Amino acid sequence: MIARGTSADLKQQVGGDRVEVTVADPNDAGRVIEVFSSHACAEATVLEDPRIVSIPVLRLDGMVPTAVRELDQAGIRVRDVAGRHATLDDVFFALTGHAAESADEPTAVPA
Repeated sequence: MIARGTSADLKQQVGGDRVEVTVADPNDAGRVIEVFSSHACAEATVLEDPRIVSIPVLRLDGMVPTAVRELDQAGIRVRDVAGRHATLDDVFFALTGHAAESADEPTAVPA
């Protein structure tokens, strides 16, 4: 056992709900983090694609239109803004640092 709580509690503990912003210019990723920092419940990150910023939020309700308005006011050109609810796989990854293994995956047996 690595954690206890309801699935909703665990998702909220790891800041599972996220607003993902795709900017036109990857140089604006840092500005997105600054503009949206007052809404973040944990550290925002730039994903593998440097144009995509993932911002953890406590509640996703209303965050997408808020993000669009605030980023527009800041003059940041945005290609996409999406909200994503956390999954239990996201929680597992956040708590352990690796993805859950499928029951179909073979397990190594020591010789």
